Amino acid sequence: TGTQMISAATCTATATSICPRVVFANGAFFIFWYGAATLECRVVLATAPTTLGAMVALIASASFIQRNFDACTFDSTSVAVAYVWNDGVTSVRTLSVIHVAGVPSVSLGPTNLLTVGQLATADVVGIACTPYSSALYGVFVSGFGATSHAGVAGVTLDNTLAVVSGPTQLFATAPAVNTSCHITAVRVGANFNIYTDNQSSWNTAALAPLWFVTCS
Repeated sequence: TGTQMISAATCTATATSICPRVVFANGAFFIFWYGAATLECRVVLATAPTTLGAMVALIASASFIQRNFDACTFDSTSVAVAYVWNDGVTSVRTLSVIHVAGVPSVSLGPTNLLTVGQLATADVVGIACTPYSSALYGVFVSGFGATSHAGVAGVTLDNTLAVVSGPTQLFATAPAVNTSCHITAVRVGANFNIYTDNQSSWNTAALAPLWFVTCS
């Protein structure tokens, strides 16, 4: 109906909070955002749509940096989150989140997806997290540079957060400049269709308004 259910409430008063993501799963809206070296989450139950749940820091680490993350409904009860990591070893990780009575928590993970040798943390310019089925989801990463997984890389995981396939370089053309790009993916039949815009190549000869790649 367009009615504002929590019109006067704010998720956080922290000035550094950016990049919200909202995902619906298990009868609730999960609201994620970057805090100060934290991944914050609040839950709004569909049965109590005017009540904003308590804020919970799902990740609190200096290795969690404000670069890229995404979230998607995974199975009937949880949300998958993929994010950039900066410990000098791993550049991309994933975990799953559930709620119990409106309180979110990490249920599985983290699982490491890409090493800094495959794609440097500072070269990650976009992440998409996409369900395939109730037992599988994909994480797709847009990356700058000339390492083995720059361009577009993909990983498929099961509902235990074990890697089923990948990481695989799906598309070798990397953005011309190391700034944020858009990337998204959707399941079509038995495949994933991945779209990325290499937006950081704006005003260069490498500009490509939209790249498209299909993987099985």
